[in-house]
Amino acid sequence: MKEIEALYLDMIKAARRYIYVENQYFTSDVIGEALKASLALAQGPEITVVTRLLSHGWLEEVTMSTLRTKLVRDLRAADKHGRLRCVYPDVPGLCDGECLDVHSKVMIVDDEWCRIGSSNLSNRSMGMDTECDLTIEAQGDAKIAAAIRQFRDDLIAEHSAVPRRLLELPAPELTEAKLAMASVGDPGSPLALERIVEQVAPEVKMKKGFKVRKALYILGGVIAAAVVLALLWTRTPLADWVTRENAAQIADWFAQRWWAPVLVVLAYTPASFIMFPRWIITMTAVLAFGPWHGLVYAFAGVIIAGICTFLPGRMVSRDTIRRLAGKKLKPLTHFMERKGLIAVTILRLMPIAPFPIVNLVMGAMRVKLWHFVVGTIIGMMPGMLAATILSEQLAAALEDPTRVNFWLIGAAVLVIVTVVFFGQRYMRRHGAAH
Repeated sequence: MKEIEALYLDMIKAARRYIYVENQYFTSDVIGEALKASLALAQGPEITVVTRLLSHGWLEEVTMSTLRTKLVRDLRAADKHGRLRCVYPDVPGLCDGECLDVHSKVMIVDDEWCRIGSSNLSNRSMGMDTECDLTIEAQGDAKIAAAIRQFRDDLIAEHSAVPRRLLELPAPELTEAKLAMASVGDPGSPLALERIVEQVAPEVKMKKGFKVRKALYILGGVIAAAVVLALLWTRTPLADWVTRENAAQIADWFAQRWWAPVLVVLAYTPASFIMFPRWIITMTAVLAFGPWHGLVYAFAGVIIAGICTFLPGRMVSRDTIRRLAGKKLKPLTHFMERKGLIAVTILRLMPIAPFPIVNLVMGAMRVKLWHFVVGTIIGMMPGMLAATILSEQLAAALEDPTRVNFWLIGAAVLVIVTVVFFGQRYMRRHGAAH
């Protein structure tokens, strides 16, 4: 339902003399287009927008402030008749990084309508969040119109009284990269889970010849990178620094620190949130502590990181996840509900989305905690063992290149391929493979 948005549009369209706005955010594309249409009129209303100068925190600064700047720039470009003012309240003497906060959500039009509520002028409020607004309409009553006008004048007086003032809102130029990054911060509708999957793991249909060429390009790139690194490590001054002895000394120094195991275990949680490759942490643990201790520390870190993103999912209802998942992922959500431990194990073998997203969904689908923990251990065991074996072989290569066991490496890769193959067959049999 779009009642919140519809009322804003009706008020803007009906305005003849003035539109006065106070709002925490000012990013809505729909509202922006309506205001542009009003500014294009030869005889239209004066428009005043009062908002805060700064945002709360770096994330809002990157997203909401950027989108607001774009909207303000677009409106000023459309203001051919000089009827727009976008301002912020200020008190002289504030330190850098400080501003008067504006948290109100008010729109007053022509002494006829006065609207106060919870809705921000953002895409999110227009189509995603649940809001509640109250609007008073004069309907020709002079007393009500006078009260609405007095309320507007009091607000302006508050911002303009000594020592306060209203200043023009800055709107610097923006780069396309900054706008692209900011657009995800103010969605106009709920983001379907299948769209998240498509973004992080898109299913691309390509011709067979293109697949072969792409594989050859990747293989060639890997070989070229390996040759370049080999030349750097053997034919340049790096050869005196990147040595087996130095690598062993660093690993020994790290392993002797009492806090080293704690650091390795705890590192998996932030690494999961920022999509940092967890195998690098696993490799570090194996090189420093040996294969068995490294494997134990790695598993402890993965389980803690998993639980930290699994438990917040419990705050989301199952119906919400089913609604957001879409048609393509409904079989998968049903698969998790029916199979529990097996589903967790299979999804760990073949992750379809980033680690924290999968954990959140499992929490929302009310997967049992012990199913989650045990399934994660079983499902990630082949990959962790493979990483451990490869790391151990790397350590062996650093000490003595002749000790590398290529049969063992091949066996580790074969185990991974086999497990994934039969996991896919199992999911297809149960209608959950997407």
